[in-house]
Amino acid sequence: RQIRSIMKKSEIDMWQSIWDKDKLKQCYEILPTVAKKNSWFGRNRAVQCSLARLAVGSSCLNKYLFKLGKAESDKCRFCKEEEEDVAHFVQSCAATWSASYGLKDLPNVRKLPLHTLLSTEKYALTIAEKYRERRNVT
Repeated sequence: RQIRSIMKKSEIDMWQSIWDKDKLKQCYEILPTVAKKNSWFGRNRAVQCSLARLAVGSSCLNKYLFKLGKAESDKCRFCKEEEEDVAHFVQSCAATWSASYGLKDLPNVRKLPLHTLLSTEKYALTIAEKYRERRNVT
């Protein structure tokens, strides 16, 4: 058991070293360490997929869709004011903050770093739910 434990720690340290060098900016902010097991709060595949998409930025938000040629603009389709990216969706969009979306009920959402919001259960589950609702609205 002790040898296995040493080998596992060595493997995690190796992967952490690689991860630190090859930072994918958005994903690294949300999951800065490979040593921490993060199953994203349960086995609900839809929630985990939504959080993974938000973490790496390949979401159904206009900033990403515009890069793919699937949206006419990178502007938010609801407020039409800013680029619709993950930070805008979670922390600054007036439509997201309306009573119908419910993020206003989460304390400190606008003040906390994005990686904290997507890696903390009390925030992440609500954000994933609201993202799934919003991406189905055209």
